[in-house]
Amino acid sequence: MGARVMVTGGAGFLGRAVVAQLEAAGASVDVPRSHHVDLRDPAAATAHVEHAAPDFVVHAAGRVGGIRASSSDPYAFLADNTRLALAVLEACARRPGVRVVVVGTVCMYPDRAAIPFREDALWDGRPAGTHAAYAAAKRLAYEAALALRQTRGLDARMVLPTNLYGPHDEFDRTRGHVIPAMLSTMRDAVLRGTPTVTFWGDGTPTRDFLFVDDAAAGVVAALGAGIDFGPYNLGSGTAISMGALAETIAELVGYRGRIAWDATQPNGQPERRVDAGRAVHALGFRAHTSLEQGLRRTLAWLDGVPGP
Repeated sequence: MGARVMVTGGAGFLGRAVVAQLEAAGASVDVPRSHHVDLRDPAAATAHVEHAAPDFVVHAAGRVGGIRASSSDPYAFLADNTRLALAVLEACARRPGVRVVVVGTVCMYPDRAAIPFREDALWDGRPAGTHAAYAAAKRLAYEAALALRQTRGLDARMVLPTNLYGPHDEFDRTRGHVIPAMLSTMRDAVLRGTPTVTFWGDGTPTRDFLFVDDAAAGVVAALGAGIDFGPYNLGSGTAISMGALAETIAELVGYRGRIAWDATQPNGQPERRVDAGRAVHALGFRAHTSLEQGLRRTLAWLDGVPGP
C-alpha cells in the first residue's frame, strides 16, 4: 500500500484490528492518542491532521459501550461523539486529496426497521431508545461527511458495522457489549463455582455478530478508489438470540450452572440483522469467521493463547 493512514481510535477495539491490517499491507499508520491530542477540539484536530499529512483517514474513535454504559450518561455519548466527528471531518476537509472512511454503527437504524436492515431504511424512524443518543451522534457524522463530500469535495464514505466482538474488546461486565460481558461473567462463574448467572432482558432479542477482523477488512476495503459514499452495512447476515448465545458461550467455557434473565431490565432493539449485499458488491466484503470460530479465538486470546 505504501500510503500514510491516520486511524482515529487506532488503539481501540476495531481500530487496533484496522491498524494491524493496514500495517500488514505496508501502510505507514498514525494513531493519535487522546492523552496527546484531544480530537474533539477543532484546532487540535486540524493541527494534527496537518502534521500527520495523511493520504487516508479512518475515523473509528468514539465513546462506546453496551446498554448499561450508554443509558447511564447518554449526553456524554452524544456530545463526545458529535464533537469528535465534526472536528475530525472538518480537519480532513481542509486537506486536499485526503480520503476518509467514517465508521458508523448498526445502532443508527430505526428501532423497528424491517429485517434485514438495508441502507435505504436508515432514516425511516428514530433509533432504539437504549442507544438513541449514541446513534444520533453517528447520524450527525453521516450528515456531516455527506455535506462535506457534496460542498467541499471531501472523498468520504461510511461503513455501518453490526455488533462486533473479538480480542481486545472491553471485557468489563458493566461497560462492555453483550459477548464480552457474557464471556467475562461465565468464565468468572466457572472459577468461583457460581450456581446462577443473570443477564439483562428476557433472552429473546436477536443480533447479527461480526468478528472484529472481518469488520476491519471491510473498513480497509472501503479506502479503495472509485467508491461512493454508501453507506455500506458490514455484517455476517445471520442472527442468534441472546438466549441461544448464552447457551453457546456456556458450552464453550464449561459453565454448567443456571442461566437466568432479568426481564425488568431493557432488552434493547428486538432484532438486528443486516443485508451486506451493497458491501459485497462494492467492496468485495465477506464475513469469513463463523460465530463459533470467533468465540473460540476470543476465548483463546482471553486465556493468553495465540489464536489460529
